[in-house]
Amino acid sequence: VFTTIMFLSGAISAQSVATTYFVDAQKGNDANNGLSVDKPFKTISKAKDAVRSLDKSGSLNVMVNLRGGTYFQDQTLEFTEKDGGTANCKIIWQNYKDEVPVISGGKLISGWTIFDKTNNIYRAPAKKMEFRQLYINGKRAIRARQPNTGNNQIVAWDKPNKIVKVNKSQVSKWENLSKVEIVTVNQFTSNHLRIASINTDSALARITIQDTEANILNHVVGTFSYNNYWFENAYEFIDREGEWYLDSQEGFVYYKPFTDENMVEAEVIAPYLETIAKIEGSSLD
Repeated sequence: VFTTIMFLSGAISAQSVATTYFVDAQKGNDANNGLSVDKPFKTISKAKDAVRSLDKSGSLNVMVNLRGGTYFQDQTLEFTEKDGGTANCKIIWQNYKDEVPVISGGKLISGWTIFDKTNNIYRAPAKKMEFRQLYINGKRAIRARQPNTGNNQIVAWDKPNKIVKVNKSQVSKWENLSKVEIVTVNQFTSNHLRIASINTDSALARITIQDTEANILNHVVGTFSYNNYWFENAYEFIDREGEWYLDSQEGFVYYKPFTDENMVEAEVIAPYLETIAKIEGSSLD
């Protein structure tokens, strides 16, 4: 039963502990036995496996110490009844001393190289990844947009035909059009609508919304005071420092760094897991 697994921050008597494991995301190695601070495991999953393999029939507890640092998870960190102990043998997970471990559902993006030297745009591989946020050295970057600040004004809605009408001067021939979004700002909400196609005449651009989001148009307030918008998510929109764009088809993410950012040393993290951790188990009778 899962009540025998405890997540604590504080001292536990050494006399009550039979086995102690150590995990260190920075200096650990899963080939270690994990039984000393000098030979820690690297991953939490390896420590889980080690705990599961123990004989818990005794009356002493098992402790797992997480060293400070970030533990990136490739899959959801899941604890079940298999990770529990007994009424006399508790499984205790805690931070090591006053260090701060962070369990992250993000993924590090590395391998940055200059892509456009003139405009100082870098890129890095991001194969098989889809994400809508990017963090550079702990700060959320700006998803490339146009205009950079403020809003454009929608000319008219054609909801039955899934069309938004805007001024022709506000659109262009963007690559990967199916990934470009028009973000509408309504009375109480904002909507991200992917574009299916754009057709223009002498004055207007008619933007057809993809079917998946088209039904949102029926819930958009039609009052013009709330018909503001901007475009988002195209390489062509990267024109100021701090903006990024993901080309998921080619498997690259692009970023224009600030002058004080070094992309060789920068910590770049993209959201990866939808669920970081999950705890399941049956209740006590």
